[in-house]
Amino acid sequence: MQTVCYSIVLKFDPLLLSPSLGEYKSAISDFTTAIKLDPDYPAAYNNRGVAYGNLGEYNAAIADYTTAIRLDPDYAKAYTNRGVAKSKTGLSLCSDFKKACELGANKCCEWYDDNCR
Repeated sequence: MQTVCYSIVLKFDPLLLSPSLGEYKSAISDFTTAIKLDPDYPAAYNNRGVAYGNLGEYNAAIADYTTAIRLDPDYAKAYTNRGVAKSKTGLSLCSDFKKACELGANKCCEWYDDNCR
């Protein structure tokens, strides 16, 4: 019952139940349910990616951020998050931070300028 209730809330505002207090596995389940309800909702993929990342499952996080970006190519937060996850796996985050910067994520602009130019 709890998952169904969370999933309904996530359908309307997935950020209300962003992963917290180490309940990342439960959050992944809830976001997965939200994705089943609406597979074209990029915020659910982004938020599930955050939960995966907090569990150290960076490849799963990158896959979710990539799906969020495919669904919404202007989703700056997903580019930022994917860049961070990529850095955890030894991949370059420069292209993601550059795109996030172009979309208005100022912290990414600063980091990109300092480390990628």
